[in-house]
Amino acid sequence: MQTCRRVIKRFSRHWLPDSKKTVIHTRINGYNLLVLANEEVGRAIHFGHNYESPETQYLQKVITKTSVCVDVGANVGYFTMLMAKKASFGKVYAFEPIPLNASLLRASAELNRLENIEIIESAVGASDGEVTLSQSTDSAYSSIRDTARKAVERVISVPITTLDNFVRQRSIHSIDVLKVDVEGAEGLVLMGSQELLGDIERRPNVVLMELFDENLSSYDANSSAIIDMMQAFGYTAFFVTDSAELVPFRVEALNKLYNVLFLAQEPPSNGQEI
Repeated sequence: MQTCRRVIKRFSRHWLPDSKKTVIHTRINGYNLLVLANEEVGRAIHFGHNYESPETQYLQKVITKTSVCVDVGANVGYFTMLMAKKASFGKVYAFEPIPLNASLLRASAELNRLENIEIIESAVGASDGEVTLSQSTDSAYSSIRDTARKAVERVISVPITTLDNFVRQRSIHSIDVLKVDVEGAEGLVLMGSQELLGDIERRPNVVLMELFDENLSSYDANSSAIIDMMQAFGYTAFFVTDSAELVPFRVEALNKLYNVLFLAQEPPSNGQEI
């Protein structure tokens, strides 16, 4: 079955080229999802029926019914729907600045009758205001700066906010799970989240972040610097294995395993500073 799905996924590129916007309804992890079948994420979900399985399984284990989750760079909502289904009495804030993706996300939430999702059509970074976004032919590669990994389809102006200001304005008491996938702008997200990450009472216990040096270099950053920043906030880095278990972070695995999981360390019981 897996081999058959891989073959179908590969051949889907021929009848659904990148230039042909094609929305398709699929079902995965027990929920409905509208995806762009001409893009890599959509192909993996619909034709491969397999998308970031280790991270998916791990989040399914740690998200509770009352969790508050934030999905920064939600795309069409694969992780947003996963979070919302698990946190049935909690809340999910999904940030997605690309209009079509945000519209598909809204439609998927309606198809699943999920009322605990709030979709914010905004980028997240180090300041509030407006910013230009380089939207790629495959929208998952879009970012505030052109990473040159895919051709730019258009440049659009979108709102941008910081997590610190968003949490303050919404009076969000705390966040349990934070996912960040913004094609190299992860450092900007962290710069705008220092108040949140520095507060042991409110900071997320789990942070899942994509780190890929080819993207980060467009922002004069690298994975090691991001990991150092998270460690300074009191987080320990891990990778998630194929069996959804955690293994300690290894520098040599960077840019081979793109998703890094950060877990908040418990503060010292003797009252000493971290």
